[in-house]
Amino acid sequence: MGGASPKLAKKPSWVQGADDAEDAAAPEKTALGIPTGTEITVRLTKPLDSRTVGAGPAVARLMRPLVVRGAVSLPSGTMVYGAASSMGTGRFELRLTRLRLPDGREVEFQGIAYDLEDKKPGLRASSRIQGGGPKEAGIGEKLVKGTANTLLGKVSGGDVADVAQGAGQTVLGHDSRGQATGSGEALLLDAPVDFTVFVAGAF
Repeated sequence: MGGASPKLAKKPSWVQGADDAEDAAAPEKTALGIPTGTEITVRLTKPLDSRTVGAGPAVARLMRPLVVRGAVSLPSGTMVYGAASSMGTGRFELRLTRLRLPDGREVEFQGIAYDLEDKKPGLRASSRIQGGGPKEAGIGEKLVKGTANTLLGKVSGGDVADVAQGAGQTVLGHDSRGQATGSGEALLLDAPVDFTVFVAGAF
């Protein structure tokens, strides 16, 4: 027969080397095989506080392996990281964006936290703090209020008196508008607590 088949012809060494490099890199680029819609049960490892929730990451941990189609896709001990925010409805919204496997590999993904009990997005706060009640007035504030009280007791009428009376009432009413009471409600979620991560994109 004639010469060697083109399919069997040996490639130049530099071409062969390039193919080998691509083949070797392929496993690193292979997805973990976790489809969209998978639910992963994890455990929150750091408490959440609506007053400081934006200052650090939300952190959770897989307490048991995630098995997909009969194979372990995520081993127990996998760490899950993301960001949390207070939703203003008594719940914390968690967006999970990164996994760190026990072998040190890190994987990006998209996950949304769901409450295990009511199956709704976000995690319900475990407790609330009503701002600690009205804050203790500082010395300057007490002096201003004392002056305002004295002023209101002595004013008797006239344009200047009306202006002064209005100013005194403004100072005394400052707390009633919540400007100086620190009356905002803080939400807390203690850890550990288990929740579901809904996978929003296959990875």
